[in-house]
Amino acid sequence: MVQSFVIAYGGRVDVASTPGEGCTFHALLPCVAADVPTHDTGCDGDGHQHP
Repeated sequence: MVQSFVIAYGGRVDVASTPGEGCTFHALLPCVAADVPTHDTGCDGDGHQHP
């Protein structure tokens, strides 16, 4: 379900897995300058949101 949403909005889902430790999922969505509010959103210009 998450992957369908992310892909529909032009993003991607990455997964890193370590046996015996689990998985880490990253959902990356593009940020578009015209849709960015005037406050800092963390978009660093590569088209993806970063914390």
